Amino acid sequence: MQPLTLDFMAEFSNISKYHLCRLFQKYVGFSPNEYIIQLRLTNAKMLLRETDLPANKIGAIVGIPDENYFYRLFKKREGISVRDFRSGICTRL
Repeated sequence: MQPLTLDFMAEFSNISKYHLCRLFQKYVGFSPNEYIIQLRLTNAKMLLRETDLPANKIGAIVGIPDENYFYRLFKKREGISVRDFRSGICTRL
């Protein structure tokens, strides 16, 4: 939920960015950035279901402070708008 960069993860792991990406892809199946996005959207969906917080605040809480980017990213990745998700139109997510 905090800003997380590839540089930070590589330094924390004490390996190069290139090697970190290669290992991450090998063992997780996608890039570190994609993994972080998935985690943030999973947390956002949980907060949308379980709280009455405004969606723009939820975006900031999960680490996507740009409100418009959060709405576009959610719609692109989940196939449904934040508003429709919250109203329960889609129950598969």
